[in-house]
Amino acid sequence: VQSKMTDPGFFRVFDFDFRSGKPFTDADLVNGNHCAVITASLSRRLFGTEQAVGKMFTMNHVRFTVAGVVRDVSALTPLTYAQIYAPYSCFIKDEQTQRRDNLMGPFTVCMRIPSGGGAAVQAEIEERNRLYQQMHQIKAPNYCYVQPPCPLWKYNVNGRAMDQDDGAGKALRLFGGLVLVFLLVPALNLSGMISSRMEGRLSEMGICKAFGATRRYLLGQVLGENLVLTLLGGLVGLLLAWSVLVWGRGWIYGFIFPGIYLQNGPDVLVTAQMLFSPWVFLAAFLICVVLNVASA
Repeated sequence: VQSKMTDPGFFRVFDFDFRSGKPFTDADLVNGNHCAVITASLSRRLFGTEQAVGKMFTMNHVRFTVAGVVRDVSALTPLTYAQIYAPYSCFIKDEQTQRRDNLMGPFTVCMRIPSGGGAAVQAEIEERNRLYQQMHQIKAPNYCYVQPPCPLWKYNVNGRAMDQDDGAGKALRLFGGLVLVFLLVPALNLSGMISSRMEGRLSEMGICKAFGATRRYLLGQVLGENLVLTLLGGLVGLLLAWSVLVWGRGWIYGFIFPGIYLQNGPDVLVTAQMLFSPWVFLAAFLICVVLNVASA
């Protein structure tokens, strides 16, 4: 199973849906208690039910008590994905070893920052780091690198790489270019298709005009017909896209993000909430309407 060592604040920073129980407490973290929050699917595998609070299981020859059961988290969110969440203090056995060179290991701090507050938080972190180096008389200028605060989506796109490369910017430029190509090709095809259809209907247009049809009426008829076709085509395309993302989830996400999601196993949880975003759908629909109107 995939496990994650964390603290109680983790369940306050990120939104977890508890099916039963609650997160382990600060006292559990301080005392190093062997308790854990597990996912609903793992709870059903171990105990046959999601109501598993107080039950015990063994992981790496250590007995843990279930504190809570949460809805499964998708591997597409690697910062929060796991099947078992336990206090990190459970495995800190030798403080002298852990504190060698004043380092505690690869810990990650996540916090909710109000919109626009990233620069202030980064400045405070850098100032505290400067005071820490001054207090301990550390002269190496690059002793500690502070990654600038960034939105969660950008952190995931960067692949959690602690470097200066703008992975999110590169990914956006790459996928943005692909989107433009994928929009340009159907736009050209659509224009050619509508043009050929109109040439075949010139006699029909002429008869309508002979019987008093105005330019506005004819233009409205063409736009209306193409809008109906756009709606039907968009619905079919949306269903096809969802089908590919659901049935091909074992390979498509690994193809787009190699080395990040394949390590979590071939079964990637995909929910309806992840597949449908009203704003993304509205933006894509408006782009299709603009292309349709321009072509018509």
